[in-house]
Amino acid sequence: MIAKLKKKKPPKPSKSFPLYAHSCGQWCKTFKGEKLYFGTWDDPQGALAEWKEYEASHVLGMQPKKTSGTKEGVTLRELVEQFLDSKQGKVKRGDMGSRMLK
Repeated sequence: MIAKLKKKKPPKPSKSFPLYAHSCGQWCKTFKGEKLYFGTWDDPQGALAEWKEYEASHVLGMQPKKTSGTKEGVTLRELVEQFLDSKQGKVKRGDMGSRMLK
């Protein structure tokens, strides 16, 4: 049997750093009993920036920054606008009747 080597957890960059090193290799924060992950150990400042963005929108109730698309992709609004623009273009070209758009 081969023993699995564990990576040694890195120390916090500072005493006031709000995240802790989880054994999965990411920075973590327990919030309302749920573990939230904010980036890998090799980028503590990026993880801190993600936490601050999450904290602003979920904990402090502030509106998140308006971006064109999110990390996961486009927003629902952007997707609907793209769809409607596409269909209106087809109507203008005559590829689709205007009744199909209603």
